[in-house]
Amino acid sequence: MRRSLRTILVLLLVILGSMRAVGVAREALGLGQLGPDAEAFDIAPNAIDLAAYTTPGTSRLARRLLGLSYPLLLSVFFAEALWYLVVLWQLGAFAAWPYAVAAPTSLLALWAAIRLAAFWFARLKRPLHGPMQTNR
Repeated sequence: MRRSLRTILVLLLVILGSMRAVGVAREALGLGQLGPDAEAFDIAPNAIDLAAYTTPGTSRLARRLLGLSYPLLLSVFFAEALWYLVVLWQLGAFAAWPYAVAAPTSLLALWAAIRLAAFWFARLKRPLHGPMQTNR
C-alpha cells in the first residue's frame, strides 16, 4: 500500500510536470501558451479529451465546467493518495521508522499539492474561448 501511495504521488507529479514543460517549451520557442480551443488540434486525444470535447456552439457554462476536467481528475487522484497516507498512518505502517518513512512521502504530497494548486489557478484564470495564442 505504501508503494501505491508513492506511485500515485509520483505519477501525479509527472503528469503535472509534463503539462508545465509543454507550456515552458512553447514560451521558449515563442509560440505562446495554448489557447482553450487547442484541444481541437490534438493528434492523440485521450478519454478525458473525448469526454470533455466542446465546440464553439457549446454553452459558456458547459465550456467553463468542462475546461476544469483535467484539474478535477488530478484532484481525485491526489485525494486518493492522501486517503492512502491517512489509512497507512492509522494502521501503523510507519510505526518502525515513523518520520523517516513518512517524511519523504509527505514531502511528495506537499509538492504535489503545490503543483496541483498552481494548475487549478492557471486553468481558472485562462480565457474561456478564443483563438490559439501563437506568434507565427
